[in-house]
Amino acid sequence: MNVTFPFGLPGSATLYLALLLATLALHLVLMSYVLAGAAWLVFGQVRRPATETPIGPSAVAFSVGEALLDWLPFGLGAAITAGVAPLLFIQVLYKQNFYSANLLLFHRWMAVVPVLIVAFYLLYLNKTPSAARWPAVLQRAIRFLALAGFAFVGYSWTENHILSLQPHAWPAQYQSQSLVFRDPAIIPRLGVWAFGAPPLMATIVVWQARRATKLGMRLDAGAVRLLAGVAMGGLLAMMACAAWYAPWLDDAAAGALTGAFGLPYVMVAALGVAVQLGCWRRLWRLGSICTRSLGLTSAAAAATVLSLCALREVIRLASLDDERIFAHVDRVAESGGLLAFLGFFALNAALIAYCVWIVSKRLAVERE
Repeated sequence: MNVTFPFGLPGSATLYLALLLATLALHLVLMSYVLAGAAWLVFGQVRRPATETPIGPSAVAFSVGEALLDWLPFGLGAAITAGVAPLLFIQVLYKQNFYSANLLLFHRWMAVVPVLIVAFYLLYLNKTPSAARWPAVLQRAIRFLALAGFAFVGYSWTENHILSLQPHAWPAQYQSQSLVFRDPAIIPRLGVWAFGAPPLMATIVVWQARRATKLGMRLDAGAVRLLAGVAMGGLLAMMACAAWYAPWLDDAAAGALTGAFGLPYVMVAALGVAVQLGCWRRLWRLGSICTRSLGLTSAAAAATVLSLCALREVIRLASLDDERIFAHVDRVAESGGLLAFLGFFALNAALIAYCVWIVSKRLAVERE
């Protein structure tokens, strides 16, 4: 397929591809907050007396664990809501490949929904006053089960994606009747997105900490340095997984990444990672919040996420190499569903923002 991303795609595919990138980037940010936040609750320290509210008049120091404990259920709901849009655009653009992979994985793929539901309620259970009085081992077990659910969903999505890019593997997968698709590229590719989650989570939590300090809470230098260390470690691990994943790409995809098709996005992603590392190093040295560094790392993180999403599609388009996959897109565009999507997208975004405003206002009143 001779395309120059994002232009050169037939008909309405360019528009749908741009919408896929924008909505996928939003979903990835929220998903990263939930995934890395759940890991923090499992392996980090969460202090919360059973008789006190997480952030209230009696609270003194901002606790990363307490903030995550409170906001993760909402974050998961927002991530799932934001994930509907890119899922729809993937079905529009890559209908045959996406549905074929779904059918071949069958029950394993369908298990994603009930696992997410269970993990969702586990997060809510984990923040209840009753759970705060349970033994620490039981609390950690609940958090671990939630994290395991998110890990299963992430693995399943990666498995499904890689299978959808390999039509030549479909007959063997069907004949084997296996509900698991094995490919050496699954683990390193999953690692890129999994280790890319901690820096995004840390960025959001530092913004939350900044607001908490404006409400009168104290932010310890140790918390800032720990978040900065987690972010820098995640960025370095993400780059290591990207280097591990590269050799498993086919020749077409590798050529697209190093050519005019994908090289600009590789350079932007690399620059974004470098800027984030520099900003987090400065925050680690300061042990406090620097608004300029926080704003710069946020912008660099956004550029990195968008570039990685673009590279994801660069690899997909180069691997499929078949213009017929977009033959149906113009017919879909004539259905008029795009305006309905944009309307409901704006409505949902406004409702979510309103919910955040209500909670933030209540916390501000509690601090007075």
